[in-house]
Amino acid sequence: MIPKPAMIATAVAGVIAVALTASFGLQAQGTPATPPRIEAPRLMPGDVLRADQVRIIENPGQYGLGSGVRGSRYAIAEGHLIRIGPKSLRVQSVIRTKVRPVD
Repeated sequence: MIPKPAMIATAVAGVIAVALTASFGLQAQGTPATPPRIEAPRLMPGDVLRADQVRIIENPGQYGLGSGVRGSRYAIAEGHLIRIGPKSLRVQSVIRTKVRPVD
């Protein structure tokens, strides 16, 4: 006959072995989802744009903006709401991305 402590030790070892080799957690079905990519703005402060790339905003309130900073204008370029130098067309700041012009 097998002593009781040995029988308990064998049973515990068997349970541990099963637990280590089996996966009791939920498993995803299909391909794993890819995390969303965070894209950096393509326009950066200091970039100089051509006149045909820029659409000046005449009514900043339509975009939730105030009157603006002296010596700059709001504009949309490449889907970005930006603040630019009115003569140089140099990007002073990128305010928002993924913006569509309001007609």
